[in-house]
Amino acid sequence: MSDSKPRRLAGAMPAALTGLSDHALFQDSRFDQAFLDRVEALILSSGFRHLSSAKLAEALGCSKRKLYQTAATKDDLIALVIARFFAGVRLAGWAAIDDAMPVDERIRVYLIPGEEGAKRLSTAFQIDIERTEIGREIYTAHQQERVAGLERLIQNGVDDGLIEGVNPRILAEMILLTVQRVRDPDFQAQTRMTYAEGVSHTYGILRRALRSGSS
Repeated sequence: MSDSKPRRLAGAMPAALTGLSDHALFQDSRFDQAFLDRVEALILSSGFRHLSSAKLAEALGCSKRKLYQTAATKDDLIALVIARFFAGVRLAGWAAIDDAMPVDERIRVYLIPGEEGAKRLSTAFQIDIERTEIGREIYTAHQQERVAGLERLIQNGVDDGLIEGVNPRILAEMILLTVQRVRDPDFQAQTRMTYAEGVSHTYGILRRALRSGSS
């Protein structure tokens, strides 16, 4: 991995993100959701550090004014779109769960959006997000929230007597640390796995561990 120092996208969390819930990122009337979808598709597939405001507008087929109607700066727009993408993964995970499901199925469907989301992340995007401070902060906070949700689901199974011999906190922390490690391109090279493959492999280990602990 490069030794270049990560730079902060805009020096602080964009004002547009302050106090917004995951749902609000998709419902706030200030945002043109179709436009944010287009920005998301672009940066997930090709990265974003190489894009000036002019190049971003050109790639999207819009004016620079459109960019600034959405966020104060290009970097704030990128941060907004990254945060919105990960919020969508979190929302999809919880939305997939039905209380009538057995605990192992709840955990399985909760994990699926993370695996599907990982498949959309190009190498260029992964490199860019790791080399921008606010990008890494958003990414890490997302993974922490996802693993906290996973811990709650495992704890529910333990409390109901359906999972035995497993410490939810330790297992969840192991998953968090592993997935964070899988983000490193050098680690991906060492394991000969892409990020998406590494996430899927990690979740597979988790599922097998939970099956062995299920009564």
